Amino acid sequence: MGTGSVTVELGGDEKEVSRCINCDGVGSLTCTTCRGTGIQPHYLDRSNESLNLCFLFFLANKGLADKQEKMLYIIGLGLGDEKDITLRGLEAVQKCEKVYMEAYTSLLSFGLSIDGLSTLENLYGKPIAIADREMVEEKADDILSSARTSDVAFLVVGDPFGATTHTDLVVRAKELGVDVKVVHNASVMNAVGICGLQLYRYGETVSIPFFTDNWRPDSFYEKIRRNRELGLHTLCVGGRKKYEPPRYMTIDNAIDQLLEIEQKCGESGETCKCFAIFRLSCCNIFYLYIQASVYGTLELN
Repeated sequence: MGTGSVTVELGGDEKEVSRCINCDGVGSLTCTTCRGTGIQPHYLDRSNESLNLCFLFFLANKGLADKQEKMLYIIGLGLGDEKDITLRGLEAVQKCEKVYMEAYTSLLSFGLSIDGLSTLENLYGKPIAIADREMVEEKADDILSSARTSDVAFLVVGDPFGATTHTDLVVRAKELGVDVKVVHNASVMNAVGICGLQLYRYGETVSIPFFTDNWRPDSFYEKIRRNRELGLHTLCVGGRKKYEPPRYMTIDNAIDQLLEIEQKCGESGETCKCFAIFRLSCCNIFYLYIQASVYGTLELN
């Protein structure tokens, strides 16, 4: 049998003193109002209601947590080896369920060898799936659909936005309602400053693809010419034909192709000054930096 005043916990630090108005809080067993508790039923009801609301609030929050949107992380790896990833990028990789390695716009210093991939996998603690150009450009929905239900990492050599393909991947993800987080890193677009030429004095960047017997494009040559007319340097990045297996362009190869195009266009004149850098930041990728203020043939000494 309850007696006297009873303090009722209503939740949220709210308390009230309850006393049965029928038995004046005595808690008589014969009281038909409080049935011996001494507590006014009105307050009992409010106490139970408060507990129910707290329980519903807990369930709602749990449901929101369970339904939290997953993320597609596009992570720059830098220009050298596995140690160039940022701390933020490493933390993102380690919490992802699936990890893809983009393997056609650029390569790390160890290429795509089994030992090289093992080095990455050992550091990240995750298996890595190779994503070639066909997969990224034509089967990107497979990657994006995975990001709907789990965190997915898409690894890119250099910076994620160093290639237009990666920008397109972000746009497609947004169209499908997939959240994207980008982790930036060093890129050739700023590392080129190592040659001493000011970054503000560069014009449009061009890519020099490998020639084949029946495919010898020269459209990029006009961009070099236009940069020169504007008094700007040109960054020429060694590239390759679409879907071609990864391989490195040598300095001699790039210069030979430039000379061939120059002859085709009927150009002649001064020797063009240039910087040729291989393994930039220990990276096995060829970069040719043409100083466009002097324009003409390239001659090998």
